[in-house]
Amino acid sequence: MAAEPGRLWAPGDPPAGLYIHIPFCRFLCTYCAFSKEIYVRDRAERWLAGLERELWVRSRESFAGRLRVDTVFLGGGTPSALTAGQIERLGELLARHLEFDASLEFTTEANPESFTAGIAAAFRAIGVNRVSLGAQSFDRRELELLGRPHGIDAPARAVSVARDSGFDNVSVDVMYGLPAQDLATFARSVDAVLDLETEHVSAYCLGLEPGTPLAVSVAEGALPAPDDDAARDQYDHLVAAVEARGYEVYEISNFARKGREAAHNLKYWRREDCFALGPSSHALVRNHRWANPAGLDRWVAAYAETGRPPRPRPVPEDLARFEYVFLHLRLSEGLDPGGYRERWGRRFEDDYADPLERMVDRGLLVRAGGRIRLAPRARFVSDAVFAEFAPAES
Repeated sequence: MAAEPGRLWAPGDPPAGLYIHIPFCRFLCTYCAFSKEIYVRDRAERWLAGLERELWVRSRESFAGRLRVDTVFLGGGTPSALTAGQIERLGELLARHLEFDASLEFTTEANPESFTAGIAAAFRAIGVNRVSLGAQSFDRRELELLGRPHGIDAPARAVSVARDSGFDNVSVDVMYGLPAQDLATFARSVDAVLDLETEHVSAYCLGLEPGTPLAVSVAEGALPAPDDDAARDQYDHLVAAVEARGYEVYEISNFARKGREAAHNLKYWRREDCFALGPSSHALVRNHRWANPAGLDRWVAAYAETGRPPRPRPVPEDLARFEYVFLHLRLSEGLDPGGYRERWGRRFEDDYADPLERMVDRGLLVRAGGRIRLAPRARFVSDAVFAEFAPAES
């Protein structure tokens, strides 16, 4: 069944993904530039009301009926900053507008210090079946540097809470490339993460976001700038360590037990349809993209009766094809030229003959099994590889 004119999704279409941004934290980290604010109950109530309004608007303009989803991701901010009662109300709201597919992966992010038994039970009650815990480091000095409020033992307690609450799919995040971080310290954090025996691990290289307290400290000379060579050594150690413990490197920054890859994130890397709700969230559906205003008040105003919600806009084909290419190349499965031809009606080898040959000749891309993949040594410099495929600026 095709979507009605002006709508991007209709009953009968394949299920979509859904991201929901929860912009509240109990503490503000020094490195984070996401849309967020300190949790205040009244502001969280305003967010819930705004979410209901956005769902009402989108159900009339972007999808017909109850949107069928097979992945939902609650991100932030810190979703576990909400109260149990607010989580319950969030679940009731989603149940009115969504149809959960039988294969649903429903993830929430959480911070170790706020993921209590009561909060875990509240998430379970609304259908959440996967939790992603932000540990970031197991070193006290690094946690202080990052503005993280929890101690080094908190991630283990949070994983225990998750297990006791019935979660059999848990991920933990760790960061590398921090100012003055050395390999020995990072290796201890990696060992601590792997000792938790979760199904999934994510590792992110610090990016100094302009205006964040950490970036300001580096700019003013109070902290040393992150060292790229040290970060590469840390990444190489990480990959070797996770593989030795039975995890697969299925994406540049993500490692999973077999069959426990993050289904929602795979939608992004395969450039599949994902709706998005909440401040600063970005959606891509049927090659149409829209981005919500950042900041709670601006977002609420955009969806008010007199507001102007962002309209889905088609992505230019050359940009869309580039996104398809570099996102697939982030995955260890790589890019299938046959899939590219099926999606775009064009031959990958014709569209990207020059950059493909350059990268293969330099050993940064490999052809194997009918697919094109990043060479393992190219993972850390992948952005430079992807830039070779970018459309020329007009």
